Amino acid sequence: MDICTLLLLISLISLHTFQVKGEGFVLKPIELAPIPCNDKAVEKLSRLAVTYINEDRTEGYKFALNRIANVYLHAQGPAGNVYYLDLDVLESKCHIGSPKPWKRCDVRPFMETQISGNCNTSILHTPEGYSYLYSYDCALVPDPPEKLQQTCPACPVLLAVESPEAMNAAGITLEFYKRQSTLGAGLGVKKVTRAAAQNVPTKAIFVEYTVQQCPEGFTERGTCQRLTLKSDTQ
Repeated sequence: MDICTLLLLISLISLHTFQVKGEGFVLKPIELAPIPCNDKAVEKLSRLAVTYINEDRTEGYKFALNRIANVYLHAQGPAGNVYYLDLDVLESKCHIGSPKPWKRCDVRPFMETQISGNCNTSILHTPEGYSYLYSYDCALVPDPPEKLQQTCPACPVLLAVESPEAMNAAGITLEFYKRQSTLGAGLGVKKVTRAAAQNVPTKAIFVEYTVQQCPEGFTERGTCQRLTLKSDTQ
C-alpha cells in the first residue's frame, strides 16, 4: 500500500465510526443520526450530562450549560440510544465542593475573566428512562487578558494560583477572618482556587481558596504544618 492510499484510508476512517462484525473483520459503518438541538429530550439529557460531569469532577468550579452545539444519536436497539452531545459550557462561581446545584450558580461575569469551553459527551438513555454518562472530555480557556482590558482597563486579570502573591493574600485574608470570628480559629489555607490582580485605580489582589482544619499548627504561609487524617475537613 502506497502512502497516498494509506492517507486516503485514514481520512475515510476519521469521517465515520465503524464496528467490527462477523468473521474476517468486516467494517460496517455505524449510523449516527443528527438530532435537533432544541429537541426536548436532548435539552433534558444535556442538563443531566452537565450535572454528571460536575459530580465527577474534584477540582475547580462547577460548569453551567451555555449552549447545545451538536447532537448525534446512535440507536442501540433494545439497549436504548447513545447520544453524542457537543456542549458549550461556562464556568460558574460555585466551587465544585458546593452543595448548590449548577442551575442555581451564577456564571462568572465578563469583568472577572470569564472562562468558557466545550464538553464532548456520550450518554446512554435506556427504554426504561435511565441515563448513564459514558464519557466526557472538556476543554476550557479563560478570556484573553487583552480582551478584558480593552473593555475594562481597571478590571483584575487572572494570576497564577501558585504565585507567592496569591498565597500571601490567602494567608492574610484568612488571618483577618480568624481575628473576627472564633469559628475559623483552627483553619488553614488548603488550596487557592482562583486569583486575580489589578493595578488601577489601586493595586489589589483577589483570591478564592478552600480551607481545612490544622490540628498540627500552621506554616508561615497559613497552610497546615502537617496533614493528618483529621485535616481532611475543608
